[in-house]
Amino acid sequence: MAEILHYLSLESPDGDSIQAADLRFLRTAQVADAEYWIWEFHESDGAKCYVTVEQKGHDTSIGYDEDYWGLTPEQYMLAEYHQMW
Repeated sequence: MAEILHYLSLESPDGDSIQAADLRFLRTAQVADAEYWIWEFHESDGAKCYVTVEQKGHDTSIGYDEDYWGLTPEQYMLAEYHQMW
């Protein structure tokens, strides 16, 4: 969780104020060769955001974005896997 919070402190406009309690864990998923963990939180302007951890083999990455498109967590993970943004 510390790595996720550090990442958000660099990427989110609210990063310095986001705490672990602000993140709501939603689910895990297997998408082809990647494993995902996804959380939801809201920024101070009310925007819903997702933060993900993706693991492919020995590589792990963290991602974050506002949910501009009103996606479900499942749709968001698929879009991230297919690098749609």
